[in-house]
Amino acid sequence: MPQRPSGGGGSSTYHVLYADRDGDFAGFLRDRLEREDRRLEVRTVDTAQEATGSLDAVDCVVVGSRLRGIDPIETIERVRERAPDLPVVLFTARGSESLASDAISAGVSDYVVREPGVEQYRILATRLVNLAEGYRAERRATAATERLAAVYERIDDAFYAIDDEWRVTYWNERMADRTGVSAADIVGDVVWDVFPEMVDSEAYERYHEAMATQQRVTFQTYVEPLEYWIEVRVFPDEDGLSIYSREITDRKDRERALERRSEHLRRLHEITTDETASFDDQLRELLALGRDRLAADAGIVAEFDDGYTVRAADAPDLTVGAGERFDMTGTICAEMSDGAVDTVRTASDVIADAHPVYRDRSVETFVGVPIDASDGVYGAISFAGFDDDTPSVSEHDRTFVRLLAQWIGREVSRRAARQKAQTNERYLRVVIDALPQQVFVKDSGGRYLLANGAAADVYGTSPAELEGSTDEEYATESDHRDFRADDLAVIESGEAKTIPEDTFVDAGGEKRTVRTEIQPLETPHGDERRALVVATNITERKRLEQQLDRSRKRLRQLIDLLPQLVFAKGESGEYLFANEGLAQAYGTTVEAIEGATDAELANSETEAEQFRADDREVIESGESKTIPEETLTYPDGEKRVLETRKIPFEPVESDDRAVLGVATDITGLKETERELRTFENAVESAGHGIYITDTDATIEYVNSTFEEITGYSADEAIGETPRLIRSDVLGEAYYEEMWNTILSGETWHAEIQDRRKSGEIYYADQTITPIEDDSGEIEAFVAIQRDVTERKRLEQRLRGLHRASQELSVAETVPEIAAIAVDAVEDVLELPAATLWRYDESADELVPTAVSETGDRIVDSPPTISRDDSLPWWVFEHGEMRVVEDITATEHAEDELSPLRSCMAVPVGDIGVIATGSVDVDAFDDIDIDLFQILGGAVEAAMTRAEREQQLRERERELARQNERLDEFASVVAHDLRNPLSIAIGMLDVAQQTGADEHFRKADDALTRIEELIDDILTLARQPGTVTQTSAVSLATVARESWGYVRTGNADLIVDCETSETTEANSDRLAQLLENLFRNAVEHGGEDVTVRIGITADGFYVADDGVGIPEDARDAVFEHGYTTNDGGTGLGLSIVSDIAAAHGWTSSVTESESGGARFEFHERPA
Repeated sequence: MPQRPSGGGGSSTYHVLYADRDGDFAGFLRDRLEREDRRLEVRTVDTAQEATGSLDAVDCVVVGSRLRGIDPIETIERVRERAPDLPVVLFTARGSESLASDAISAGVSDYVVREPGVEQYRILATRLVNLAEGYRAERRATAATERLAAVYERIDDAFYAIDDEWRVTYWNERMADRTGVSAADIVGDVVWDVFPEMVDSEAYERYHEAMATQQRVTFQTYVEPLEYWIEVRVFPDEDGLSIYSREITDRKDRERALERRSEHLRRLHEITTDETASFDDQLRELLALGRDRLAADAGIVAEFDDGYTVRAADAPDLTVGAGERFDMTGTICAEMSDGAVDTVRTASDVIADAHPVYRDRSVETFVGVPIDASDGVYGAISFAGFDDDTPSVSEHDRTFVRLLAQWIGREVSRRAARQKAQTNERYLRVVIDALPQQVFVKDSGGRYLLANGAAADVYGTSPAELEGSTDEEYATESDHRDFRADDLAVIESGEAKTIPEDTFVDAGGEKRTVRTEIQPLETPHGDERRALVVATNITERKRLEQQLDRSRKRLRQLIDLLPQLVFAKGESGEYLFANEGLAQAYGTTVEAIEGATDAELANSETEAEQFRADDREVIESGESKTIPEETLTYPDGEKRVLETRKIPFEPVESDDRAVLGVATDITGLKETERELRTFENAVESAGHGIYITDTDATIEYVNSTFEEITGYSADEAIGETPRLIRSDVLGEAYYEEMWNTILSGETWHAEIQDRRKSGEIYYADQTITPIEDDSGEIEAFVAIQRDVTERKRLEQRLRGLHRASQELSVAETVPEIAAIAVDAVEDVLELPAATLWRYDESADELVPTAVSETGDRIVDSPPTISRDDSLPWWVFEHGEMRVVEDITATEHAEDELSPLRSCMAVPVGDIGVIATGSVDVDAFDDIDIDLFQILGGAVEAAMTRAEREQQLRERERELARQNERLDEFASVVAHDLRNPLSIAIGMLDVAQQTGADEHFRKADDALTRIEELIDDILTLARQPGTVTQTSAVSLATVARESWGYVRTGNADLIVDCETSETTEANSDRLAQLLENLFRNAVEHGGEDVTVRIGITADGFYVADDGVGIPEDARDAVFEHGYTTNDGGTGLGLSIVSDIAAAHGWTSSVTESESGGARFEFHERPA
């Protein structure tokens, strides 16, 4: 039996195992119980295998809902089989006496019903603690009893005792015999000294464990030198250990064999009960299991279907797979297919050429068992061994293979039966679901066992939801009671029952009437009777019958109330039916008319004959006829105009043919039509859109101008409301005020924005006037619209042009003005595309400066225009606006404006041209031309102003730079002249006092320094801000000339460029720049410095191999007055920087390849 914690040692933690497939609730219950009592430690599982395999360290088990594949009662039974004494609590949401009884029978310790609220968790926690405490106390008592029994059990074992210092205190004879060491030789010695090989062995570890924990230890170990197994039991006490050992080699061999067989059976159970695995996967796993059991080299499951077909194979040494077919004529398999019993062979000569798969192999062992299915021999399962050392096949092994064959046979039969049943069930389901009747089966408890879609629809659910439920869950209480009584009457009596009219309330609350037929239905085993119910919905039929009766009565009343003359005549001319209207026209009664003829009733013989002729025509042709106008003379002599419709029909009461007629008095209508024609002619000539609505705003009439304005035809508009053309631009308040005005009887006049059929918004000047009837009630509204869209569009364009002119007046740069201009062409003037070209005087070209979004899409990057015959150049050159209706018909058909078809361009003074174009011919009207010309003038004024302001700003910046330069220059002069001047004055004063020549020389050096400084200052001051005259200068030539003007001593110049390589520069200024760089290199690098000059991709460089310039000082070297040489003026590199800047070059200094300074000059990016 599994060992569980005894609870000794004052442990305050109780281990609870909770089994429930609902993982979310299991987690909740675990946390809840652990909060209710901190002594509880809860672990959750969701399968029976986990539940029964995790009992060793558990004090109590709680079983919740159904686990995967088994119910709670079966779970309790499995726990009881594994641990008979372990407390088990059933915690369930569905309590019943039956469940409680089953749980008690299964051996449950306690039974707790899950209810709403939190009190149940406190109760459950208390019961679990009590059960766990009782279980531990019982285990402690059991342990004491077992220890007492062990005294008697161990006297036949090898025994020895050890004190707490590992000295042997007792050694019995059986121990001496087993070890060859006598008691006299070992008692008193430390056991590890006598048997050093035991150190770090399993026994060593377990002895220390028992000594440390004071817990009994039992283990089994294999003694290699003696080749046997022993079982060791260690009993600790306060004085040491009592150790008993018993040889168990034979038992171990039996246990291993039994365990192996048990493991195979357990694995067989796992494989065959795995609901998640496919049948093919199960077959492969069974073959692998069989190979392991028999130590076979191959395992095959085959199907006998007019041959030998491999269904599954586990044969690593064979190239055989599922689906392969073989001829099995004359083989062992053929014998098995005829129903032969198991086949076991161990000789190669018997197996050779006798099995379809193993014919090419030397088979030493073969086991084959036929697989019997419900319809005969399905196939066979076989295993084969190819080696001489393959173990023989035992009876246990044969039984195991038979088990495999039996399960496969049952599974094949079960799957075939299930497939057949599923097929039949699907057919049945399709059939009953196709029936319009409600078809369902109920058991004696009122539970739906089967229901079709029609039955489920009645209760607003699905067949799957309805099946398994009762009427109590769906029907009203009274309906449920009636249904239950009818069903039980049939089930108990066994006699069918028909209910002609049965009423009940469906899921929608509507009452239904059905014809119900209930048949008793016996179960296949005859142990229970059920009710088969077929209910036909006759609700509609009953309703129609009742409605038809009411309709007949109402129809007669209605026909009598009709102003039309309604009648029916037979083939003989007699009236079969007449309404009150016809009776009044003839000045008689309905009863007098029915049975009479027109000859007897009409006040004009001519009229009677015409009526009779029309009737005969309809009856004989079988086709209806409309008489637009016919005359009927009333008894007072007044002639009325009728519009009569006659149709043929067959009376229900007889087989005679007849005619049904309806005549409408249109005398007043004809007069009204004449008046309306006069009115329509006036309306159609009005020139405004007119529509008329009723008081519900339904359009009843529109004129042709309305159709032209809105794009909707009369057929499309009539019957709709003005919402058909409503744009919703004006908001609800506008329409609310309009309706309040006209509903009060006043005329509404305002400007409105409506929407044409094309989606375009249009403006209209609208007047709506109510039309009143004779009583003063409003009966209609007439709306008159005048389309003012073009006027509003012009106003909007003018306002937009004004706004654009304001934006142009404040724009500061020409590109900004150009962008505003092209956007205004497209957004304000609503012209399709726009481009502005600016004249580049240096290139003598018109350069595109701004393009509208649409223009860029149409023309795809407008090109730069050179002096030629293109339209933009012509306009710029002549200074005149030009409009071209069709470019393809002009000399500009192939110019840069393609694919435009029409175009107009306006000169922007001597600045450039702005043009717009369209892919359509003649796209511009007079207003477009005028507005575009106005915009061109505004753009010209704005650009002229912007250029003038730009010149002023540049002049201001130049003056600011000059002032800054003068300030800097004055500072340098004041500073750089003061120092040498002070030295000269001081040296002259000392020289006058001492007369020493040395002081005069120092004064002379200072004055020379002042002279050099003045030369550099004058050079700097005379530098113009910008170089205006440049040419292609040979850098190599200028460099060599400049080198000759500088005192360079032993310095070397290396020119890394050809004389033919040039740079665009002023040669004199370039020479000045190079002289200062060469002088700077010699002054700082020494007279033996090497200077290198060369061309770069966009400039040139000058480098030396001197001391270089520190990185943190490179930004300051070009500043006026900066120097690291006591004798320097600090102006040389400043002059270099100014000359470079005057050329438009950038100046920078880096480290040369040799560690010196490298000055680079590059053209500024355009």
